[in-house]
Order: sequence, then structure tokens, then C-alpha cells
Amino acid sequence: MGSLIGGLLGTNRLTNQSDQMKEVAREYADKAYFRPYTVTTGFGTTGYTPDGGFTSALSQPYQDIMGTSLAGAGRLFEQAAAFDPTQRGQEIFAEQSALLQPQFQQQAQQLQQSLFGSGRLGLRLAGNQQA
Repeated sequence: MGSLIGGLLGTNRLTNQSDQMKEVAREYADKAYFRPYTVTTGFGTTGYTPDGGFTSALSQPYQDIMGTSLAGAGRLFEQAAAFDPTQRGQEIFAEQSALLQPQFQQQAQQLQQSLFGSGRLGLRLAGNQQA
């Protein structure tokens, strides 16, 4: 009965094919073994070692580019870490104040003239300064 159902469903044929595939796989398995590899291109080399290690190295021009880039980025991060916004704000305020100092003095002089320049007090002060 089992062979009748197997014949109807085709399992006997599949079993025969899987046995054949197992035989072919055994043949290839005997020939299969690990081969370490190394690939070298203009960019560099890469390889896989028998102990499971992976190696990779850039060629010299690309190492130089990467080194320069990383060094520049390192300096940029150092500058960012050393940046103090409070100190920079004080520097900007001092620069702008120095630029505006002549204008501030002119405004103070005009204010003094307008406050003390008219009326009795202004004339007295003007007279005291000349005397």
C-alpha cells in the first residue's frame, strides 16, 4: 500500500532524486576545503585567513588621504571642545564697543550741550569754564 501511495504522490521518485543529490554533494564535499584569499586592487588589499581573521589595508595614497582627513577632523573637534561661547560673546561685545566708542562720545557731548547749554545754569557753567 505504501508503494502505491508513494507511486501516486511521486515520493518514490523524489526519494531517488534526493539520494542522487546526496551522492553528488558527498563528491563535492571531498574536494571542498578552505582556501585563504588575498585580493589586491588600486585601493589596497583585503584577505581572509584560515583562523577566521579578516585583513584589510589601504594603498599608500589612500592612507595619506585618510590620515590627513582624520587629523583635520581631530583638530576641528579640539577647537569645538575648547570653544567657550561666553568668552566669544565678551570678545564680540568688546570689539563692537570699541567701534562705537567715538559715536558714544559724540552723543554724550551732544547730550551735555543740550542739558547745560541753555538757561542760567548753562550760562554759569559756560562762564565758570572760561574763567
